[in-house]
Amino acid sequence: MDDARCGECDWVASADPDADADLNLAMIDHYYQTGHTPVFKVDAVSFDESDARTATLPEE
Repeated sequence: MDDARCGECDWVASADPDADADLNLAMIDHYYQTGHTPVFKVDAVSFDESDARTATLPEE
């Protein structure tokens, strides 16, 4: 199960790895509704709560 988390609030969304498009859409919706950034995906196994405060989005 993959998670998406917001770095500015307690928002979390989860989806099966096969439903990656659904998780991406949930992240876009959260950004659109709140303006919160970064919203990022994490592997549920490796997520550390400190990551929410230090994670950055990759540059494109």
